[in-house]
Amino acid sequence: MLVRALFVPILLIWALNLRWTLGVMEGNIIEKSLLILTGLAFILTRRLIVSNALLLALMAVVTFLMALLTHNPDFGWDRYSRGLVSLIAPFLFLIAEPTRRDRNFLLQAFAFLPILWLVIGLFYAARGMHNMWYEGRLQLSGIPSGLGGVSYLGVFCAMLCIALRYRGYVAVAAIDGIILLLSGARMPMGVTAIVAAVTYSFAIRRLTFMRMAVMAVVPAFGLVGLSLVSEKLFSRVASSALSGRDQIWAAMEQLHARYPLFGMGLGHSILSVPHAVTRDTGTVAAHNEYLRLAVECGDVGVVSIFGILVVMCFNIWRSPRVSYSPIFVAAVAGFLIYSATDNTISSGIAPLVIFIASAFFATRDEALPSSATDLTDWQAARAGPRESGLPG
Repeated sequence: MLVRALFVPILLIWALNLRWTLGVMEGNIIEKSLLILTGLAFILTRRLIVSNALLLALMAVVTFLMALLTHNPDFGWDRYSRGLVSLIAPFLFLIAEPTRRDRNFLLQAFAFLPILWLVIGLFYAARGMHNMWYEGRLQLSGIPSGLGGVSYLGVFCAMLCIALRYRGYVAVAAIDGIILLLSGARMPMGVTAIVAAVTYSFAIRRLTFMRMAVMAVVPAFGLVGLSLVSEKLFSRVASSALSGRDQIWAAMEQLHARYPLFGMGLGHSILSVPHAVTRDTGTVAAHNEYLRLAVECGDVGVVSIFGILVVMCFNIWRSPRVSYSPIFVAAVAGFLIYSATDNTISSGIAPLVIFIASAFFATRDEALPSSATDLTDWQAARAGPRESGLPG
């Protein structure tokens, strides 16, 4: 109960866009503090995955060693500490096993999160507080790229609800898809296509009624979405423009060349982006987590960090609970691909796709021990709603 209660203000912060209404730094500090607090509550009240806990500790140790070995004269431990919190916070949820109640809450909350953005965005626009559109792209209560990331999670969670025979979520998935399309966020569209195709193929296709519902509803909503797409938005989605990323990446590569092996210190890259680049692009963020961590932790650090993350995901994937599911692989692959063009780790929300995919296969209730004969509710749902205990 505590974990789910703590998630509520985090979701509200993302929907209310406190990073911008309170200021970027203040909103970010509140968000990360709540995420750390929720993560700690989660690992203290759930069954610990010991191997992943040790691996996450190793990840922190690697960043500390890179900080000790950096030659950056402007390195500061305060900035490093903030960077460490940002890195570790979203991965705390990978070191313990979620329960069925966690799963139900996460899937339903994140499925409706884009719609909550829509409601708040309409309110902000009516009060003249924030424009719903930015250069032809829907942004609602945030920014277009942020809305794209939220909608990606929304579509994925709604499809997982469909796999569990929650029939009403066919419409929710379609609405989330329209919001994603109107955001013009190209990479979230791409990774959504991957996870949606895999989820449909391996979890929904065998459920006859749900398959028919998806085939009937989604194309109709898709036509509605396409009718709302402006020529400007279509041109952006179809283009190969990098939206200023080429400038920020060039600046980051120059920084990396100065500290190639051990980096300049976790959390320090945003302090070193040239003013001219910031002025032209409007950001100091790398929009590429591999490049950012290569700048901050060097080649040694970035390979170690992502290597550790992959091993943590492999441990979950090969567990009896997940049992080598392609759906989990798709979620992890989508996150890794997404990380090449956006600030996925520092955003806090994007890495939760791995946690959500893991929670989908929950076999435990909070008051009951795990057993080798437990079935996931998805496995039971394939036999029918009565056997699974889920709504039919």
